[in-house]
Amino acid sequence: MKTTFTLFLSAVAAVPVQDTGKGTSDVKGDVKIANVKPGCPQIHSKDFLTPQLMVPISASEPDKMFGYVGEPVITPNDICTLFNLQIPAPFHDKACALEFMLPQIEDAFKPYTFEGEGNFAFSWYVNKGANALTTWNSQPKIEMEWEVVDQVIVPGEKYVLNKPAPGSCWVDKSQTYLAVGVRLCSNDTTLKFLEDWSRCATGFFVEAF
Repeated sequence: MKTTFTLFLSAVAAVPVQDTGKGTSDVKGDVKIANVKPGCPQIHSKDFLTPQLMVPISASEPDKMFGYVGEPVITPNDICTLFNLQIPAPFHDKACALEFMLPQIEDAFKPYTFEGEGNFAFSWYVNKGANALTTWNSQPKIEMEWEVVDQVIVPGEKYVLNKPAPGSCWVDKSQTYLAVGVRLCSNDTTLKFLEDWSRCATGFFVEAF
């Protein structure tokens, strides 16, 4: 079981991507995060991104279209959720940390369910994205060079999924944005949560430094 992520997304050549119709990821800028609980995972940068969209897909119903959701769902060996993140051109010279955060159940906004052993698989794609019509059968192809990483997730922790370094935001300054996608699945855990940054950080984020 791996416990350290070793992805180097900066090695990917950045090329323009097709707009998915939902706009870019939300750059929070200088916003102040109010009422953050002390025990919650923390966002430290004033510049951070949240997912542009989230779309569940189901292995047992491979042609079902769930559409966009605000509450990602993962179930054992069935439902995964795809997350689109769009890295804007002004981040081209920054160091980016791709992060997944889960608070303790008592600290998170509801709905929040975590049932199981916590074994998750993160898969990656670049310059591709999900949309409202995406199904299991039509999901973006995971390229061979991108690692599928197994990771035990524990509520109350923050996981950095790459190795941040100058230039690790992967986007070229000539682009409008670079699409980076994550597929989150599990073989033994049910996870449902509300993607949130305002009180107790929950879900996927990109912090730029």
